[in-house]
Amino acid sequence: MNPLVSKSGYTMAADMWSVGALTTALFWGRSLFVDLEDSAFQRQESAAILNAIAKCNLNDLDEHPLWQEVNQDARDFIKEVLVLNEVTRLKIGQALQHDWLTRGGRQEYLDVNYQKAIKGWLPSAPALDFEEDSGVFIAARRSRTDVRGALIACTISNDC
Repeated sequence: MNPLVSKSGYTMAADMWSVGALTTALFWGRSLFVDLEDSAFQRQESAAILNAIAKCNLNDLDEHPLWQEVNQDARDFIKEVLVLNEVTRLKIGQALQHDWLTRGGRQEYLDVNYQKAIKGWLPSAPALDFEEDSGVFIAARRSRTDVRGALIACTISNDC
């Protein structure tokens, strides 16, 4: 959860925060912002998590044995996306060029596997037909019937 979403609205920076939080959880085995031993967490789980996110103290990680096993480039990546200030947080383009994703042939590996993953993907059809749906609403307004009645009439007569 990006702690700034409620204050400034949703931006791409919120997605980058989520990438950092998920990446950390994959390495850590749990959310970085959950301390199961903390009595505050046990009493009021969501409030304790939001408080931990608002502090975003990543310095404690450096001393943890699990964190020491994480690749230094990955640690740097996480610390650059889990930044409270959206302005200084890594942007998407910067993240894709980060050493963690580009060193040692990783870029080529990711590109090849991405292409394999999307092979055969087809664009999805829009769920709604704007022209058809707007016709239903216009017909409902003109005839002073309710929208449900216009939709039923349109469906039955295939006259939309």
